[in-house]
Amino acid sequence: FTTTLEQQFAEHRSEESRLYLVDEQQHTHNTIENRFLKYALNTISKHYSDLARRIGQLKLPIAQTELDRIDATESQLKSLVRHPFFRTVGTFEGLRQESLILQRDTNYSAVYRTYLILRKSFSLNDGLYRMETKDIATLYEIWCFIEVSHIVQEQLGIEKSDIDHRNRMEMSSFFTWELGKGERSHIVFKKDGVELAELVYNPKHSETDNEDISISGIASRTVPQKPDIVLRLTKDDVERGMKMTYLFDAKYRIGDKDQNNADVPPDDAINQMHRYRDAIYYKEYDDSALKKEVIGGYILFPGNGETNAVQMSKFYKSIGEVNIGAFPLRPKNDENHRLLGDFIRDLIETRSVETINHIIPPKGGKIAVPNNVSVLIAPTRSREKYDWCVEHNLYPIPLNKAHELSNLMLAEYVVLHFSGEKTFKHISRGNVAIKSKSDLEKAGYPIPSEDYYLLITLTNQGKLINTDVSLTRIQNQLRKGVFVVDMSEIVE
Repeated sequence: FTTTLEQQFAEHRSEESRLYLVDEQQHTHNTIENRFLKYALNTISKHYSDLARRIGQLKLPIAQTELDRIDATESQLKSLVRHPFFRTVGTFEGLRQESLILQRDTNYSAVYRTYLILRKSFSLNDGLYRMETKDIATLYEIWCFIEVSHIVQEQLGIEKSDIDHRNRMEMSSFFTWELGKGERSHIVFKKDGVELAELVYNPKHSETDNEDISISGIASRTVPQKPDIVLRLTKDDVERGMKMTYLFDAKYRIGDKDQNNADVPPDDAINQMHRYRDAIYYKEYDDSALKKEVIGGYILFPGNGETNAVQMSKFYKSIGEVNIGAFPLRPKNDENHRLLGDFIRDLIETRSVETINHIIPPKGGKIAVPNNVSVLIAPTRSREKYDWCVEHNLYPIPLNKAHELSNLMLAEYVVLHFSGEKTFKHISRGNVAIKSKSDLEKAGYPIPSEDYYLLITLTNQGKLINTDVSLTRIQNQLRKGVFVVDMSEIVE
């Protein structure tokens, strides 16, 4: 008997026929959550009974204890379905709107999640769970990972059969399907059985263990670090199996526009890449010292802008200066796709010696690379051949001789020499080809004597191209033909 009802009764006490509304709270079990619970138990019980019957019909050699366990579980499910609690619970007619109780209540959410997993397992309807809502930022992150993997494959020039990837989708705590993280989405690119690169999606996925980065030898000693995409390129020129690590972080946000009308990434995203590079370390074994692991970090964001404007922007120029920056990347934007593809190609083709030499050392520090630069000492047997090599920026090595030089492909520079004259050139890694005798004759090479040659393309672009070199210390070796030495042996 509420105060409001008491006032109404006093006001209209002379009206004997007047009716009054009385609210009475009634407790009922017939809620939408309980109707779903009844429906889920009925569905699972029927499927389980059907599965148990099929197993029994197969007459498999199953232990009696296991058969008893199956029968007991079936009986328990049927008992739950017939429980008196559900006598007053009506028929489930579907969820017309989201139920917070089903999603957040400890017991109901556990049943809801288990039902979805079991229903997915039992269902034969392919399209039943095909549609779901997903955060657009997560979709962009997954798309960037797939796009980077396609670019790496394209730049390495390998077939799909040479790619070992364990990508898989997993159900999240919000009952949606997400790309697996760490080792669950780890792509390895190989050629002729040799690992060239690996790509990992979200390698850090634990909030409790700072060292759980799902990549061997990599750790964070302070707070968890969770870059979206990790690209590791395998290089063998300094030491066998050395991996050069680069990070890409997808951000579905745009900061502003610069003076060239190109979109720029948010400042906090760029700052995050600086933090990643400073916080992620490499530790080869338990007693070894920590080493910096990340060489460069790059933001991928859905920005817009002409290619020339992007190349003039601060966030792009900073890549060449400090190896931190950003790339605009959007679907169906071929120009910016090509910009990222060219950059990844340079990462692949650049020798680790050059990469390490470009790393900015700490104040007062200096980076020393063992066997800093290898140089090919290339004799020419006549003045004509010497002039032809210098003029055409080509040097042919007889193929049988090239096979004997195990360290030929490590050479970064070449010294062409003939009768006291010498020329110092840089070797182009992307243009090494096998040519026949007739091919060289057509190119004007004077009197080729062998059937096949390894033709090396030379350039004047190397950073050491102006270095003065001397063959005095290796004078006794010149008569043996082509060979490879360290740069330190020919620099006074």
